[in-house]
Amino acid sequence: LGVPRMYIGRDTEADVPIQTRASVLELWQQAAADLRRLGADVVEVDFPVVSNYERDRPGTKNMVDRGLIPKGFAEREIWDLCVFAWDDFLRANADPAIPDLASVDGAKIFPQPPGTLPDRYEDSFDVAGYVERAKRGVTPFLAIPELEAGLKGLEATRRTDFEDWLDAQRLDAVVFPAVADVGPADADVNEASAALAWRNGTWVANGNLVWRHLGIPTVTVPMGTMADIGVPVGLTFAGKAYADTKLLRLAGDFERSGQRRSRPPRTPELPDDVFFARPAADQPGESSPLTLALAAETRHAGDQDEISIMLDVDGEAGTETHVKVHVNGEPVTMRGLCTESDW
Repeated sequence: LGVPRMYIGRDTEADVPIQTRASVLELWQQAAADLRRLGADVVEVDFPVVSNYERDRPGTKNMVDRGLIPKGFAEREIWDLCVFAWDDFLRANADPAIPDLASVDGAKIFPQPPGTLPDRYEDSFDVAGYVERAKRGVTPFLAIPELEAGLKGLEATRRTDFEDWLDAQRLDAVVFPAVADVGPADADVNEASAALAWRNGTWVANGNLVWRHLGIPTVTVPMGTMADIGVPVGLTFAGKAYADTKLLRLAGDFERSGQRRSRPPRTPELPDDVFFARPAADQPGESSPLTLALAAETRHAGDQDEISIMLDVDGEAGTETHVKVHVNGEPVTMRGLCTESDW
């Protein structure tokens, strides 16, 4: 596993190094020790995929500099693609009061709250402009210029700067603190708090736009709670595109190896979020794993649709098995639960 130096306070070459909170670094040191105890080799590395994307040090070149994406792709992506996506969403949502993007009051999309400090976005623009462009016409998805070349360029960048780099460094994945710090609650009105909250690694997270823009999968699990301010922070694993299973396994192994999650102090536990484990006395020796098969069938009856769900549990389920099924987040009452002894 490679840990980028830029995220653990050991980067001396960046124009503006990321400032990581001391309590985050303490949690990282504990996490690194735990990873090594679990059998991982953890090595410090540079991180070209982020350095090139953000041009954060001398000698780096971004996607446009290297001709990987067309120069005008960013304009098409930020404007044409977003206008299409927002308009498409509103049409699918089918709210008669806001049937499309052109019907939106642009001034109400992202207003500046009264009495707050101005935002510090590098490329700030008025989001109301999306509505004005929609009124002039929405470009269909497949007709957006440079979209194909831009997408292929993003994938080429991911392969060159990340996946090929992983192979060259003989790394299975990278791992790092999810954030450098957490902004104070008064960052919208306090200049000192705002300065901290808008720092690289804090105002978005470590990696900023790189992960989602280039299609790099990540999994984040609890790393612990900062000793000084009592705020939890995560540990992020990132790997090759479509390596989701490997990432989930790595992150899951780390998460199961210790109790690093702190319960929200002001939020009561939901009674439905309790999962029962079979008592050890009921599991002599090696018990066979449970295999679950889920099938759903829709029956049409007039203007009503009835969905029947069958859950088949193959294994030593027993009469004390607890089954919970949710549909769109809503709990469903199960009927007809039986075991082989009932057949």
